[in-house]
Amino acid sequence: MGTLPYRNKELTPEQAKEERDFRELAKTRYKYYRHYINPKFKDGRHHAVLAFELEQIELYISTGGKQGNGRLIVELPPQHGKSTDIARIFPSWVIGRNPNTHVGIVSYGANLADKHSAAVRDYVQSEAFRNLFGTYSTNDEPVMLSDDSASKSDWQLKAPFEGGCLSRGISGGLSGNPLDLLIVDDPTQDIDEGRSEIHQKKLENWFDSVAIPRLSEGGACIIDHTRWDPNDLIGQILQRMANEDPNIDQWKVIYLPAMALEEDQYPETEEEYKRNLSQGVYLPLKSEGDPLKRTPGQVLWPWRYSQKYIEKVKTTVEAKSPYTFASVYQQLPRPFTGGLFDDKDILEIDRNEVDWNWEWVSYIDVALGRNKRSDFNASLIETLTPDGDIVGRDLLRVRELNKFLKLLKMNMLLPDNKKVTWGIEDVAFQTLAFQNFWNDPELAMVKMITFPVPEGSKMDRATNLSLRAKEGHFKLVKGSNHLDVKRQLMEFPYSQHDDIVDSASGGPYMIAELAKKKHLEAKIW
Repeated sequence: MGTLPYRNKELTPEQAKEERDFRELAKTRYKYYRHYINPKFKDGRHHAVLAFELEQIELYISTGGKQGNGRLIVELPPQHGKSTDIARIFPSWVIGRNPNTHVGIVSYGANLADKHSAAVRDYVQSEAFRNLFGTYSTNDEPVMLSDDSASKSDWQLKAPFEGGCLSRGISGGLSGNPLDLLIVDDPTQDIDEGRSEIHQKKLENWFDSVAIPRLSEGGACIIDHTRWDPNDLIGQILQRMANEDPNIDQWKVIYLPAMALEEDQYPETEEEYKRNLSQGVYLPLKSEGDPLKRTPGQVLWPWRYSQKYIEKVKTTVEAKSPYTFASVYQQLPRPFTGGLFDDKDILEIDRNEVDWNWEWVSYIDVALGRNKRSDFNASLIETLTPDGDIVGRDLLRVRELNKFLKLLKMNMLLPDNKKVTWGIEDVAFQTLAFQNFWNDPELAMVKMITFPVPEGSKMDRATNLSLRAKEGHFKLVKGSNHLDVKRQLMEFPYSQHDDIVDSASGGPYMIAELAKKKHLEAKIW
């Protein structure tokens, strides 16, 4: 039967047969392909689950949507091989088997997406790929890279095939590029961006108006990213799945936390399952349990991250923020419970329920630092209603001070804010920061005051607001960055930032101080 070219050496007949068998397996089964194309790939049990679902994606593409699965969400802890598998190795296998496939890879930034695309291209140019699908294969037409495809971000196959790969950052355009496979890998850069209501809305708009419209009718989409928040991209899709509308995509979800859950954490009924989805959280039914049938607490990839190591990470991370380990490692971005503020404590109202003639205040919290690494500057507008409710609306939150001051001035001049009194602490830095505001003729009719630094600790003021919330008397106006407010209140005091807490708890203090002043003026009169 002769010899086969293999990694720059010739094989014996026995080795040649073994090589042919391996090639046939690698061409038809992805779990073998990843080892053939990358002999250094070390997989765990979770990679077997992932390989099966990726094969279903390829089947969907190759049959034009008639078989397999076209929508896949992958929830895995950091550094467990999901990006290497999904965004680098798998696309090369799809292209080898379906060389007219157009692949798109999107990440939070073009640099990361380009690295993925370049890795796919390198696999297509490798000797192992040529053995399976290229010049050393049994294909009638070898699958090869086009001679003029030097770009990392946009390359094509050699004719007669029309397939190829493009890579973009979230802000990059996809217009004019029809796709058969879209891979969204880590569309959010970090935890601050992941929990930003503005970024979440931007990502949702991009996904609906840019990403999905680029897919062909039989095209498939895979999303994998670190879970930062119930309203991140995966969370938004899960919330849609809770809807009963049969036309809404129902995504297959691979859910594998770093440590297997306790039995009582799984939903027992379909109603509980749907309620979790509506909150941006996926948990399989208790009857299904852990996909790997792990015992509670057992780690996911023990040969790489031991039980002892993951437990140490859990203890270390939870000492600072219980939310972070649950979200990032367990894929459970749930709100805190049992803290100063629970999810159920913070009520939400529609904007049309607001009386704009109420007297409003805004306690402006200015970060002490002036560089981009300093804390955020924040301003939340609040009022005390005749019913005794503290109502908050229209959060402004910006890290860079000059930009914050510019936007704050615009807020002060809005018609809806004519009844707002804006307050800053009477300390040197803050007074200096607002010096131009006092001298600005455009702000001559805007009510601004300075007030003494509040007595007591930040925790004391937050506790006072918490007690009101637990009695059902703290409300946020929906659609005014209210989720950012809600999130930081529930995470306090474990959150990295507390600027929103300062502004939210400072509002009632301002209301009390203004009431004292009016009472004193009334007595003098």
